[in-house]
This record gives sequence, structure tokens and C-alpha cells, in this order.
Amino acid sequence: MTWENALQAKNEKRGDSICKPVFYIDTMKAVMDDARCRHRMESLDDEIQLYEERQSCCPRRCSSAQRGETMNLVLVKGEEKYRRQISEMMDEWTMTGEKIIPYAIRKTDYHDFEKYLASLEVTEPQEGLVPDSTYFCFDTDRNVIVGAVNIRHCLNERLLLNGGHIGVGIRPSERKKGYATAMITLALEKCRELGIRKVLMVCDRDNVGSAKSIINNGGILENEIVVDGVAEQRYWINIM
Repeated sequence: MTWENALQAKNEKRGDSICKPVFYIDTMKAVMDDARCRHRMESLDDEIQLYEERQSCCPRRCSSAQRGETMNLVLVKGEEKYRRQISEMMDEWTMTGEKIIPYAIRKTDYHDFEKYLASLEVTEPQEGLVPDSTYFCFDTDRNVIVGAVNIRHCLNERLLLNGGHIGVGIRPSERKKGYATAMITLALEKCRELGIRKVLMVCDRDNVGSAKSIINNGGILENEIVVDGVAEQRYWINIM
């Protein structure tokens, strides 16, 4: 496949969901008006080589088992009927002392549950914030919340650099069970419903598990950046 054909197939219809200021991003190259992060592929040969390497090793979609079809997972909005399951997850996570991800589920004290539910989503653009949706990942077989995802409906300058469209977090006791890949797949379906066709996901370079889950869902590595001394990888996923 030539680069021209590959690019044509990928970008017959642009689906970028980026808030102004607008950044124009093609499948394998980016030009960003951000002094902290300027990245452009050096040559056409590099673009072709990287494209072919990624296509040969990264599946467009994960397998049925990876997608969680046998896990019976669903994404649900925070509601009073899930108070016990959400509180149990947050209690466990808080006891570890680690940072709870995504930020949306930790920014307000969950003990005041009514206020907590009201704070989970941004409905209108605010200073430094974009509209988003927060979902909890519910295992219907076990009646347990295993984690949460936050979907940003568009990207501002900060999120384009480091943050992306989707933030995924799994509670400590439910990790390394394949949930991350399945949760990302479910989140991508929500992105499709929102009209987002090109999804950015970012993870720490050292977080091999997160990178694998993104790649399992068709993520293509664009570049690496350093933010506050931490190396971050930026992946794009095209939703057909």
C-alpha cells in the first residue's frame, strides 16, 4: 500500500474533534502550534515505514475476548442505584494512597454522594475544561464496579499535548485481568456515538500495560513527549 492510498483510505472524511485553536492532524504526522511540543515526520520515507510497521503489528480492533464480550461489562453513568458499588471502589482505591484515575471521579468527595454525582461531568466549556462524559465500568456478572472512564468531547491545547480524549482507571483489585482493553473498546463506542472519529490516548512510556491496551484497540504511536519530567506516549485511534 502506498502512502497516498493509505492516507486517502484513512482520511476520506475528517473526524477530528478539537476545540479552537484548531490543530490540523493527519494520520501519521502532526503540526501543533504549541511551543512545548512540535513534531513533524522528517521525510516521506519515514512516514511510509512507520505506517507499514504499525499496520503490520497493531490490530485495528481487539479480539472478541479482549473486547470483553465474555466479561459482561457495561459502561454506566453514576446513579444512586450504584452508590454501594462506587463507594466500595473508591474506599479501596483511597486506602492505597495512590492517585485515582480518571480525575473526574476523584475531584469531589464521594461521601457526599449527591454532590459527587453532580460533579462527574462538565456540560459546558469552562476555563481550561471541555465538555466530558464519565462512565463507570460495571461487571454485571459480579455486580461490581471495576473502574471508570472519562471521555472528553473535544480537545483544547493542553489535552492535545497531554491528556487526550479518553482517561481510563481500574481499581487496584481488578487489574491485570484484561479489563483495560475491554474498557477502552467500550469507550471508543461512546466516542463513535459522540461523533468523534479520531481519538487521542496518552499514557506514561513506562506503563506497558496501558500502552498494550491502547495498541490492542488499534492505537498508532505518533510521538513521545516529556511533561513535568515524565515521558508520555501519544497514540491515535481511528474509528471507522
